[in-house]
Amino acid sequence: MISHENSRSGRVIVFAAQKGGVGKTTNCVHIAAALGAIGHKCLVWDLDSNLGATLHFGLEGDDLLGTFEILLAKTRPLKAVITEDDANLPTNVHLIPAGHDVEAVGRLRAETEVSRQMASSLSALRQRYDYILLDTAPNLTIPTIAAYRTADWVVLSTTPNPLAIFGMKSTLQFLKLAAERESANGRLLGVVLCCVERPRKFAKIGNRRTSFHRELMDYIDERLTTKTGESLQFQTTIFDDAVVPRVQAEGKTLLQVEPRHPIVTQYCNLANEIVDRIHRIEDAAEVLEDTGKR
Repeated sequence: MISHENSRSGRVIVFAAQKGGVGKTTNCVHIAAALGAIGHKCLVWDLDSNLGATLHFGLEGDDLLGTFEILLAKTRPLKAVITEDDANLPTNVHLIPAGHDVEAVGRLRAETEVSRQMASSLSALRQRYDYILLDTAPNLTIPTIAAYRTADWVVLSTTPNPLAIFGMKSTLQFLKLAAERESANGRLLGVVLCCVERPRKFAKIGNRRTSFHRELMDYIDERLTTKTGESLQFQTTIFDDAVVPRVQAEGKTLLQVEPRHPIVTQYCNLANEIVDRIHRIEDAAEVLEDTGKR
């Protein structure tokens, strides 16, 4: 079980995508590992009944308390936390698994009640972590909607193919609608482009994947910007590489298995981008607040 740490005020980040296979869980797990490697205390909370993040960390979830026990108020969140002492997790990374009672998905109550339960759980967890990363299902399940309602930030993952682009647009449409109804706290922090072919392959004439890559980048740059016109696409992209599914099958992260791999560098750069962007936005908000008080 988790020990009591000094008081923190953890940021909660949802990793979202309304389509499977776009690197969402891989991003969530590896960014947590990268943040942990530079000293941030991180928690990954697996909200997907498919157990994506749980399996990625080498745990099956059959004998574990987890998400659905928490959301049904059968256990307290801290009792479900798995630490580095309990499993072979990356440095400074803990996990709340999806849990063994996956049939509980059908017993979850109304969205508002689940959101309240998640908000209450996160309130307790924020005091013990610098970053809480929520790995969601690739569709609008009740836990996914609750995550959008209670998190601080949303990070979208997508790949250069037409179905992934459609999925990203669907997610953005939902976030916009939820914000208009004041039912979501999470603001879009940025978009991660994954499974990108290495630059040497872009020279191929007529490469449809390259075409979708450019189309996606143009869409993000034109439609997804800050108030000052800055693109919300992260500068760091993640290459497509067979090493990723291999380490997933081992139940580990690249940082644990091949720490010198180029993709590890990409994830470390991306983790730093995320931290820097959050700090810049928070600092700007504080300046505005101070100015308003004067």
